[in-house]
Amino acid sequence: MNAAPRVTMFWGTATEARAVIYARLEELEFPPLSAGQRVGEIHGPFADQVHTLPARYDLKLPPRSATAECLIPDPCFWTPRVPLFYQASLTIPQREQDGIEFRQMIGIRRLGIVGTDFRWEGRRWVMRGVAVEPRTDLPLADFRETGTAAFVSNPADDFCEAASRKGVVIIARLEPSDELESAVARLARWPAVAIVALSESNPNTDARLRGLAPNLLFARLVRGDVSPEMAGACDLLLVDASHEMASVDSLLSHGKPTVIWKPAAKPLDWRQSRTECDALQARLAAAGILSGYLT
Repeated sequence: MNAAPRVTMFWGTATEARAVIYARLEELEFPPLSAGQRVGEIHGPFADQVHTLPARYDLKLPPRSATAECLIPDPCFWTPRVPLFYQASLTIPQREQDGIEFRQMIGIRRLGIVGTDFRWEGRRWVMRGVAVEPRTDLPLADFRETGTAAFVSNPADDFCEAASRKGVVIIARLEPSDELESAVARLARWPAVAIVALSESNPNTDARLRGLAPNLLFARLVRGDVSPEMAGACDLLLVDASHEMASVDSLLSHGKPTVIWKPAAKPLDWRQSRTECDALQARLAAAGILSGYLT
């Protein structure tokens, strides 16, 4: 019986002129592959909401490498407004066995960090989101129309796929009880999952996890004061405001994007939570330039 392949897909350079997609093949029992051998393709772009003209691009191995590459000219990008994605297909040779098939949806997000700000396609982006149960019957089209991100605990693949197709950003919260490596590797396969939030009690494994998900941003969920060591091990701070929190100036002094999360005192539906999110932003706007608000 074939073992599941260990394939890590990610993108490197991504501009309006070109994007490079990589497929890293790890710990696989395959025979030696020749340089330039085709191991799969990238097909797209696709989008549920718009008509596209898909094309096919080869994934090939460069010399002396187990990481296949694919150059996409004039790429299309995944954004909440237009969630365009590609489909990757690989066939990985195995010794004395049929090749292993691997499929993955790829959405190239031009989301990054400059100083204490998020930047999406070069423009400052402020996160506004709500904590919800990751159910596929949520009105995800309404989330997209209102610019609402979903803050969820270790969401299942069916929810991640639905959000990826609808254009809803996911902030995925992981606890120490979750198998971090497998959870991060799985979540990184979905275009909608932009940020993974690790709790304070998680061990400092960010550097190890980054190799499994080169395009994810890692947040540290914090309560109270933030040490330089804690801030230095993450891309952004996610501050639980249900506890006494440090001043905004103190949080911003770490030089990382800072997102404030104010958990609801009682269960609310997502629209009520979104209203509370706007109210939270209004209350804190004068305190400093924050990067996001969650309720």
